[in-house]
Amino acid sequence: MKCIIVISLLFLCYSCTMRTPGEKGKKFEQITGDSAFIKNQALNHSRELSEMLNLPPIFNGVDSFELRLWCSGIWTRRNLFILRYTAGNWEADNYQFYINDGGLDSLFLTAKQIPGDTVQHITSFLSKIKILPTQVAIPGFRDNTADGIGYTLEISTNSYYKYLYYHNPFRYHDDYHKTFIQLLDRLTTIFPARVLRLPSQ
Repeated sequence: MKCIIVISLLFLCYSCTMRTPGEKGKKFEQITGDSAFIKNQALNHSRELSEMLNLPPIFNGVDSFELRLWCSGIWTRRNLFILRYTAGNWEADNYQFYINDGGLDSLFLTAKQIPGDTVQHITSFLSKIKILPTQVAIPGFRDNTADGIGYTLEISTNSYYKYLYYHNPFRYHDDYHKTFIQLLDRLTTIFPARVLRLPSQ
């Protein structure tokens, strides 16, 4: 009888210490590009703007899932779109803000909860986004545009962080840009196209 109790206790201790996917100890990836310059640029951008809006940086991972899309242009307000899963709910936030002399000038925030079935067609697309290169890493790419809109995408989970930057993606027609635009189109089910600054159809 004592032997059975000891074995049961040992099994219980082992079960309690087993790590499931996503727990601490699992290898975490920062997918920012092959060059150290791109990686430093990505992490610095995330840190500086996140701190400005009093948000924690997400490049070291989150408990579940968070997507941040930063949208900016010259002489226009900036937008941050956040889609996150927390406490069993999907939430969507839109920060509209202006920066003046390097600091935050004004901020307007809207937030709402999102049904899970609305989000599924976005999360199911992320396997393509995970392997998509950032714009400057596209083979043979040269940005021949000025002004316009720049999109910085951050996706963070408990296993990886993904960074992408695309400037005026609608002016290019290769498969890389088409994939990025497809993600933007899917986000219009949560955020209006006019706020995401997508071209009118």
